Amino acid sequence: MTIKQRLDAAQKLTQSGIPVLAMMGPYWPFFTEPEQLFKEFKKAGVSHVFSESFNTVGGNWTGVEKILRKHYPKLFLPMERIMLNKKNFDIFYSEAVKKIKAASKKYDIPITVYFGSGHAGKFQENKNAED
Repeated sequence: MTIKQRLDAAQKLTQSGIPVLAMMGPYWPFFTEPEQLFKEFKKAGVSHVFSESFNTVGGNWTGVEKILRKHYPKLFLPMERIMLNKKNFDIFYSEAVKKIKAASKKYDIPITVYFGSGHAGKFQENKNAED
């Protein structure tokens, strides 16, 4: 199902009086545009948004790496620097929270953000290597 189809379905549901919540996730560096998404969520009548960071734990990164290398080769290294380094990850997602909250406020749609929880174990294991 495409994003447009999902937004159309959300709009039909909200017009029928059924509340719709949206998941904006995973929140990606270079790809996720919260301003545009919240604008579309507002049009569709979404009443609450949730967002999460990309979880590289458990081999998820391997598949993403293949796609990035094949279709977005210029973004691979910058993405890797953000997603696989705790300091860069924290900086990126701290800024992302500000953008999300600004869009949430502008479009008057509450947001719940879950950034970093999937990375916690991995970053703790590599803590000494990163200091």
